[in-house]
Amino acid sequence: MRERNQMRNGTLVLGGQGSGRYVSRKGRTMKTVVGVFMAGIVYCTSVAGAEAPGLPKPVHIQVQVQFVAVTKADADALLRAEPGGIPGKDKIVDLVKQGKAKVLCAPSVTTLSGLEAIVKAVDECIYPTSLDVEPSQVPQTNTAAVGASRLIVASPSNFEMREVGVILQCVPEVREAGNINVKLMSQLVATPIWKTYKTKCVVADGREKDIDFEQPFFSVQSLNTSLVIKDGETIVAGGGMPDRNGEANTFLLVTARLLDASGHP
Repeated sequence: MRERNQMRNGTLVLGGQGSGRYVSRKGRTMKTVVGVFMAGIVYCTSVAGAEAPGLPKPVHIQVQVQFVAVTKADADALLRAEPGGIPGKDKIVDLVKQGKAKVLCAPSVTTLSGLEAIVKAVDECIYPTSLDVEPSQVPQTNTAAVGASRLIVASPSNFEMREVGVILQCVPEVREAGNINVKLMSQLVATPIWKTYKTKCVVADGREKDIDFEQPFFSVQSLNTSLVIKDGETIVAGGGMPDRNGEANTFLLVTARLLDASGHP
């Protein structure tokens, strides 16, 4: 998508969102215009005599989500210390430094203000949701065996796919006073545990036969929320969720920061 910027009656119209300093030329006079633009329009005021700072730099936003596993005993202690609330990020970070908590993953992604970004590291788990059972088409050479039973074929069908791993999807947006709106969805999907089910079918002579049918069980920890975060700050966005074994609780920390075109804060 192309962005077209132009001046209209002292207003700089842009194809994006953000804030910054811009330069207008009127004859040979260089003027600096400063403004905050919303919905694609910057309302500018001129400051005569200021030096031209150069072309405007795009505003990048980096978002990171940390999945932190805290031992059940320490998680209980945190929650007791914060009755009715969520423990502060400093306490969780201290537990990580002390070796009492572990960062399971920390996906991050950088994008322009107002644009969606997705980062993932996954395996695709493809599995059947049903079985098609049919008599075998292979000719039988033993007529006695044919009279006693018929071969059957169970074919998996109706396949589905589930991504297993780490996923971060977000739409950050620069707001006033250095605040950043973040709408995000993040998932940590563990390797599935496969369980075998017995399904019955009836063969040609009327007898029932058991067929093994494996199905995956997924352990998922996820966060889907909208936040307002100050530039460079980290907040605890959720947590207290037990893991698959019930040995630890997971807390989720979200960080958002503004970056320049070189990737520096």
